[in-house]
Amino acid sequence: MTDPTGAVKVAQVVGVVSDVQDSMWASPTPVAIVPLAAEPPAELVIALRGTLPEERLGRTLREITRTLMPVPALLETTSLKQELLGDTYSLYVSLAAMCCLGVFGGSIALLGVYSITSFRISTRVREFGIRAALGATRAQIYALVFAESRSVLTAGIIAGMFAAAPVAFMLRSVVPRLRIFDPVTLVAVPLVFMAAGFLATALPLRRILSRDPSAALREL
Repeated sequence: MTDPTGAVKVAQVVGVVSDVQDSMWASPTPVAIVPLAAEPPAELVIALRGTLPEERLGRTLREITRTLMPVPALLETTSLKQELLGDTYSLYVSLAAMCCLGVFGGSIALLGVYSITSFRISTRVREFGIRAALGATRAQIYALVFAESRSVLTAGIIAGMFAAAPVAFMLRSVVPRLRIFDPVTLVAVPLVFMAAGFLATALPLRRILSRDPSAALREL
């Protein structure tokens, strides 16, 4: 290894850690950890755990360092909770923004699925009336229409999942530890869109079948 001046230094490896990550957003980077005596830092962060309350523990630590050193060396004391909150604040803000964007986009998509499916069923009023007038039962018409809607919704969901894959990989390049294939999400999202499509099919179809079949024949 080399020091900041470029001189080569011989060191003995005494341990290896799995990875070192500077922040939650960054990917792990190669880092060499050396003894304090070899390269004394300008500033030093000490993690201390005790049974005393946070305020009292910090005050006690200041008193101890004041008695040991004539020059105040302890610049700042903070709790682990406050330190983590400061490091994760930007993460929470980003996640909240992503959640709001996801909910907004999902709501628009659900509204689109409902509107298109409902409109497609409403344009077949005459067809369903004629089927009912020719002897088709409500159960048969429901089975026919739901089978068609299921095929269309399944094709749309599969196409949407393939289209979402590049976006997921792009997000993983920003958040390295993001889980792309989440089983709960992969099951819940298609079920929600399938339910919205079936609801958009059932409501207008129920309204259409409640009419008198002879009315559809008179409209021909």
